[in-house]
Amino acid sequence: MLSLIAFSLQAAYVAAHGLNRSHDPNIVVPSSSQPQWFDKPGTGHTQYLIWKGRSANGPENDFETIHPSLFGPLTFSPYGYSPADIRAAYDVPLLQGANAIAIVDAYNYPTALADFNVFSRQFGLPVETSTDPTASTNQVLQVVYADGTQPVADSGWSVEQALDIQWVHAIAPNAKIYLVESADNGFNLFNAISVASGLDTVKEVSMSFGALDGSYEASYESVFQQSGVVFFASTGDASGDILFPSVSDSVVGVGGTTLVVNTGHVLSEKGWSSEGGGMSQYSPLPSYQSFLQSRFTNRVVPDVVAVADPATGVAVYNSGAGGWLVVGGTSLSSPLVAAMTNDMGFFQTSTAAEENHIAQWNNTVHIRDITSGATSSGLRAGLGWDTMSGFGAPLVAPVTIIAPNPGQLTATANGRVSYPFLATDPDHPGRTINSTISPGPTWVTWDGVNLVASPPAGTKTGLYPMTLYSSEAGFPANTMIENLSIKVAPPVLTSAAWVNGGVVGGTTATLKISLSNPAASGGLSVGLSSKSAAVPLSSTATFSEGVSTILVNVTTAVVTKPTAVLVNVTYNGVKLSAPILVLPASS
Repeated sequence: MLSLIAFSLQAAYVAAHGLNRSHDPNIVVPSSSQPQWFDKPGTGHTQYLIWKGRSANGPENDFETIHPSLFGPLTFSPYGYSPADIRAAYDVPLLQGANAIAIVDAYNYPTALADFNVFSRQFGLPVETSTDPTASTNQVLQVVYADGTQPVADSGWSVEQALDIQWVHAIAPNAKIYLVESADNGFNLFNAISVASGLDTVKEVSMSFGALDGSYEASYESVFQQSGVVFFASTGDASGDILFPSVSDSVVGVGGTTLVVNTGHVLSEKGWSSEGGGMSQYSPLPSYQSFLQSRFTNRVVPDVVAVADPATGVAVYNSGAGGWLVVGGTSLSSPLVAAMTNDMGFFQTSTAAEENHIAQWNNTVHIRDITSGATSSGLRAGLGWDTMSGFGAPLVAPVTIIAPNPGQLTATANGRVSYPFLATDPDHPGRTINSTISPGPTWVTWDGVNLVASPPAGTKTGLYPMTLYSSEAGFPANTMIENLSIKVAPPVLTSAAWVNGGVVGGTTATLKISLSNPAASGGLSVGLSSKSAAVPLSSTATFSEGVSTILVNVTTAVVTKPTAVLVNVTYNGVKLSAPILVLPASS
């Protein structure tokens, strides 16, 4: 009877909270991610899901189940996205990271160090050489027991911890990782958060768990007030879920996307339909969201997003589960964003400062705007800030290229024009920015401040595409593609005059001829003619490519009396006459 009552209460609980994430037959929902009817307020649950279907990443990423288990499809080699795929998707360079990042989870993960090193060796990442996971001298990974004693193990939370430590390491491999294990998934988690934020050089704390929004939250807000530390938390894996701590005004709420990457290129990124988030009923609207006060009365999440859809999930290794898994959920997106923030090197004094900084990235190269996607709970993506993706997906590239006028630039052959294309990184004013153009015309240069086009004479009319690259040492380049339009007007005769207005017959006279524009490729010829035997002409004169003025030497005939002569110069329908006086020789 008691079991029947419990089952009925659980069914009612699921119906009330809309846990629709378990409806997809391709998804395995671990027990650690499923709230129970007997949960006390503040009970945290993991926010990861395991994918067991065919991959939505594209045919080249399809995998078949090797052998089934409680955790879903296990494979003998990694499937799903690799660190290289995710780095390419979010402009993350190799071997980034500094200081330390703390991961907070519940229960003990007995094989954390060994599994971490399997993952790291698989993908060419730094390994932890110590054999003691808890040694304070560890340089890459250290496990910390929040209350000083080793917690009991939990298989569901161990996969969560594998996901967290492996993927924060994949994105920020030069940062030390602390895995802080709480005694359980109740209020002890908040003690673990306090411990994590106080560890040496920790700058970011990632929390891939959540408890349903509730009145208890105000009692734990002080946990997130550690100076110099920024906190990140998952917004949830079920449409309609609103979770704490993501809705704390001192935590960056991280939602999820469906990301499709192919050979290093993002084909699409849209809001994930099962993402949790929305407006808290208990956390007030923070000052950094004051721009929302006409629409919302309380705190709204997510603030930013990253890949979370398990159908576009990542490779995770957990020996306790039998090997490699494909895992997603906002449990993935939270450590990814924490690691990317660490890579950027901003190291804000608080989460509020980080939130204000994120707001400044709107419509810059630091954010990919997510413009499509919706959830059944009413979150919807659109241009700029929206309820589904916040400001969008962070990108690590720090340099912004400011163009004077987007679109087509113009220049004239054999001329010189300068445009102010400014490469700037206001967040790191001391860094050297290197700017180049490749591919593009060899006669265009860019020093990061001015783009200078000096098309040589003979450059043909047309569009000349070029790619501008600007980067800082160790960071990926920001790029901008521009088209330079060359418009070459046909040359026109502008003048024809003799250098010497009178000459003695039998000597040489010099005729100066000028064009409006330099001669194009191949040069051009103008006609020369005269009706007088004193200056016998019926020929042409040639302008070489790039030349707009020539001197033509003409030998005059001997005359017995002063003779006025008109020499005609013709080109492309224009005729100019140049008069000259030919004189007899002195006796």
